[in-house]
Amino acid sequence: MEASTVPTGQHSGRPVLGDLGDAELIHKITDDIWNILVASKSSDLCGLVGMDRHMKAMYGLLDLGLKDEVRHIIIWGSQDIGKTEFAKYLYQEILHNFDTHVLLNAPPRRSRYHKNWLAKPVRSRLKRARTLSKTSKDTASRVLLVLENVNESIDPIKELAEEINSFGPGSRIITTTRNLQFSSTTPLRLQYEVVGLEFSEALQLFCLHAFEQTHPFLGFEDLSCRAVKLAGGFPLSLKRLGSRFSGRKKDEWEVILFGYEISADNDEFYWETILQCFEEKQNKGTIRVPVE
Repeated sequence: MEASTVPTGQHSGRPVLGDLGDAELIHKITDDIWNILVASKSSDLCGLVGMDRHMKAMYGLLDLGLKDEVRHIIIWGSQDIGKTEFAKYLYQEILHNFDTHVLLNAPPRRSRYHKNWLAKPVRSRLKRARTLSKTSKDTASRVLLVLENVNESIDPIKELAEEINSFGPGSRIITTTRNLQFSSTTPLRLQYEVVGLEFSEALQLFCLHAFEQTHPFLGFEDLSCRAVKLAGGFPLSLKRLGSRFSGRKKDEWEVILFGYEISADNDEFYWETILQCFEEKQNKGTIRVPVE
């Protein structure tokens, strides 16, 4: 029975190769979809606050115009400071400069004696990416490899020496980590520390989640500034706190903020009292703020 093809608008497709196994076919379809998604910029990533400042610094370290050497850039910083979001944004911004590109969240090492714990998944992704870009391991293509959350006390470059030796000049390796314990063997190993958001950036991010716009509603300016100071420039905290306040009235803001501020002073008794008052307010429609 002959296969028939049906037009599907303007999209161009690829014939399914009959000699591919099920596993290979699934990987091929998955990677095709992944590359389509990666090629189009995510509206969420494009809207990330503070990226312009980070990108300006990173372009200097990457020096993409320099194509006669392989560079390793380490993005480091404390937990929840925004390293992962930045790495994803950076990857999408620069991937078009490379023949092959891979973004991979490093798996945890199950054992210090577990061989190929990092090399195996990287090798697999590189193989599939090269298939899509029609390059081979023997071809010294320009590769972008981004490894997220390499938080083991090891040198990822040493672990991936065999794979990296096949990278052509102009390749870039980017790793994100919480520590700088490992001693990279890469000749050009550069570092970039991701620090907390500046206050204006933090306020903007908070407002996006609290008000769905980049500035506070009228009358909520002081309350918003108090909330941003509590979050301390950590993107994840700002997002969560903003979502917590979203859609609430000013009196609710006052109660919640008061509770957080008391909690920041480690006064457990007052914090518990605040929570009880807020629960009563929700149940009875009234607010009772405790006083000394």
